[in-house]
Amino acid sequence: MSSQISKIDKQGRILILARVRKKYGLKPDTEVYIEIQEDGIFIRHKPSATPISHKIGQMNLPVSEWDKMEDEIKKGIVSKCRSAF
Repeated sequence: MSSQISKIDKQGRILILARVRKKYGLKPDTEVYIEIQEDGIFIRHKPSATPISHKIGQMNLPVSEWDKMEDEIKKGIVSKCRSAF
């Protein structure tokens, strides 16, 4: 485990060193979850949607397309399940 010393600026921001941001994939606009503990705080990536859910959400598909997509996903899951037995 490692640590760093940082200051909180007037706007309440905390600087996280570039090497730490790079190691943990913290890029600008990354949402984080701040866990408040009795003896301090813990910062981690915010739990997010799966990458596929995120990509689908960005597609801006009309509602009629969602039904078709859902059916295709179900068929794929059923096919994979059947081929496993």
